[in-house]
Amino acid sequence: MRPPASEHAAVREIIVTDTLEAVAPVPRLRAVSVAELLAEAIRRIHEERSISELYPAIYPLRDPVPPV
Repeated sequence: MRPPASEHAAVREIIVTDTLEAVAPVPRLRAVSVAELLAEAIRRIHEERSISELYPAIYPLRDPVPPV
């Protein structure tokens, strides 16, 4: 990401995962951990359970997608 994009007036915050280490500080950048989500997905796969139940945890603000 180029620094000018992160400094644009319309950008309040940029949220990324902590899967890659930042090379340099970027204004308004917030890294969130995906460790708990990945651990739960691995556990469910190991137990042969569905991981689709995790989707609401990933996209809590979205409406469910209607079936096609």
